[in-house]
Amino acid sequence: MKRYVYIAAGLILGVLATVLWQKYTFTAAPKLAVTTVKLKSRPASWAQPVDPDFVLYKMSDSLYRSALPRVQDVEWLQQNKIQTVINFYQKPDSLWLRDTGIEQIQIPLRTDRIDDADVLRVLRSIASAEQKGKVLMHCKHGQNRTGLIAAMYRIVFEDWSKADAMAEMEQGFGGEARMADATRYLENVDVETIKQALASGACSTQTLAWCQVAQWVEKHATDMFNGSAKHSSRWVEQRERVLTPAGI
Repeated sequence: MKRYVYIAAGLILGVLATVLWQKYTFTAAPKLAVTTVKLKSRPASWAQPVDPDFVLYKMSDSLYRSALPRVQDVEWLQQNKIQTVINFYQKPDSLWLRDTGIEQIQIPLRTDRIDDADVLRVLRSIASAEQKGKVLMHCKHGQNRTGLIAAMYRIVFEDWSKADAMAEMEQGFGGEARMADATRYLENVDVETIKQALASGACSTQTLAWCQVAQWVEKHATDMFNGSAKHSSRWVEQRERVLTPAGI
């Protein structure tokens, strides 16, 4: 008798489980639809999608951002008259880009150890390249490194707020889980000191930054070399004036 009771209870539990599963599945479907709607409502001010195959987005008429392009993407670069490709990945673009008419600039970055000097160098490179024509910047996935630099470009050159630039960076290109280091830098960066350093030509916002020490050493070494060269040149000229008349 107990066996039949157990069997009946098991059947009842199975029916309840099936009903609950169907109910859960039915209610889950609208959530997916809501997510799709949110993706379609992309703000017009954000970078707009161009080619999903290599996560290509247009930030402005002169600046694009993407993941690592491939050989087959060179045709798009040529058709759209990209003059400069700026690469934040550790591998060189020469592995896929053989068009010598497109300038290649490689500035390897790691967002877990990025500092103001890195950002200043990249922003100057972008601004300089834009003077020559259209620019594509990329890393490997087109998310954290490219996202951080794109956000700083928005803030420094286009006067976006940190909040607006961070929203585009974290929500506009997927991979939000990868953005922790980039978000941390943005939250702590002093935008005004970055702008002042750009205006003054400083390589860093820090007084005793290594890049400034290296520049000082290079300048003084160059001055010493030039001084020695001038001294040597004067010595040779004097020697020629003395020896030549004597027929030596």
